[in-house]
Parts: sequence; structure tokens; C-alpha cells
Amino acid sequence: IKSKHGTIASTFFAPDPPEDITCTGASFEGISKNDGYGCISDRLQNNEMMGRGTLLCSEGGRYSFGFGLDGSLVWRDYCRDGSERVYYRCQSSKDCAFVLTKNATFTVREMAVSGYIGKNVYEKSSRVQGISSNNCLVEPRYDCPYIHLHSSGKLVLHYVDQKGEFKQKTTDKVYSFD
Repeated sequence: IKSKHGTIASTFFAPDPPEDITCTGASFEGISKNDGYGCISDRLQNNEMMGRGTLLCSEGGRYSFGFGLDGSLVWRDYCRDGSERVYYRCQSSKDCAFVLTKNATFTVREMAVSGYIGKNVYEKSSRVQGISSNNCLVEPRYDCPYIHLHSSGKLVLHYVDQKGEFKQKTTDKVYSFD
């Protein structure tokens, strides 16, 4: 995964469910048995790409966000109800990758097998006005904006506003998903 996605965040963890959660089993085992999926972290910094089979996994592994092997950008709950939310399905003959841009645009890009970055095929601009900021999170080190999949399952955008204040909002409040 490192060769495909560059530096991997230091917050990587094994996706094991918390003891107090009863998981249905089959879906959760799909990520814990490493059958084509890779949990890279619970956070993704701006301009880092996630390709097919690459996931953000919440601490404890109950939730994931990323590209399935079928090319769908999806959020999933692996435990109680097995629900999912599909953000985008890659329709191209080329592969796709998700990237959060420096201006916090939620973007899917075409990717060629050679790794060439093609055109943007899906974009959702942020409703918040933020600025890119180096080291807005020191331990582990992240530049803003970045997204974080919380252990509660909420996908959150972290950013620095125009006044220089650190902010965090759920992606449902920041983007208008159809």
C-alpha cells in the first residue's frame, strides 16, 4: 500500500472490533482477513489518494470509508445493521481514486494503470471557507484540511477557518451529497 499511496499515517491500527459491539461477522471479516482491502488509517490528509480496495477504518474497525473493489466510494457500518452509503460509483474503464484537495473539495479522479492522474470525474465543493495549514494536528502530524473517520462512524472534515481557528464538522454539514 505504501508504494501506491505514499507515506502512510502513523495512526494505523489493526481493525479489530471493540469487545462491547456484536458484529454480524461476514462483512467485518472482509477487512480483517485482508482479502483485497487495506485499512490505511482513520485519517486522510489533503492531496493523499485512496484507490480501489483502500479504506479508512475507524478505531476498532466498526466503520470504513473508501473505495471497494467494485469501484464504489462508500461508507460502511460492519456491525449492527451492515448499512452503507454510496457516494460515487466509478463508471469509467479506468480506475478511480478519492482525494480531498487542499481547498477541501471532495474529489474522485480517474487513474490509469500506470498511475497517471486523469481528469476529475466527481467533485463536491466545501460549504466552509478554510485555508490550508501545515501541522494543524501535531501528534500524529497532519496538515489541514483532512478527514477523520471517528469511532462513532462520523466522517469529519478538520480545517482551519479564515480566522485561523481549528474547526471540525461532519461531512454531511460541509458537503451537499445527492
